[in-house]
Amino acid sequence: MNLPLTLLTGLNAPNALDRDAAAEQFGDILRWPSLTQHEAETAVARLLTAAIDNSDDAVRESALNAICNAFECRDLSLHLVAGPAPCLHTMTAPLLEHALGILGSTRNPDAYPMIEPYRQHPRGLRPRSRRHGARRPARPEHSRSDGPQPLKIPRHLAHGPIWAGAQVSTA
Repeated sequence: MNLPLTLLTGLNAPNALDRDAAAEQFGDILRWPSLTQHEAETAVARLLTAAIDNSDDAVRESALNAICNAFECRDLSLHLVAGPAPCLHTMTAPLLEHALGILGSTRNPDAYPMIEPYRQHPRGLRPRSRRHGARRPARPEHSRSDGPQPLKIPRHLAHGPIWAGAQVSTA
């Protein structure tokens, strides 16, 4: 399947309702493995641009939610999805929850420093968003290495759709 050109142009539509509808439709498409990895990554890159550059919070939330849907059937790299990290401090609670979930879904230990400042954030994040975030890698007592450690994912999340097919060590 090729990326629908109407959806790509819809993300840049002049009115917010059309941009929001395009982002939601991308979310539906990304939930299934109908796109190639390259097409999905292209769609995610365009959705990230919409999530960062858009002034309408509904469009931003739909774009971030669509990116979350992409993790249900494919792995995406932190390098691809780290775009919103510098904007985290300006996001409302629903946007922040999606953004932290995206960063944590990469299962990359390098996401931890981006997520950690928000683990006890006062903006009223729901517990679900805290659980999606990367956890500080556990360091065995006999190890003094400062190198990256594997992420520990809570057992109840390791079997959820966001981690489907992932090889994770559960906490």
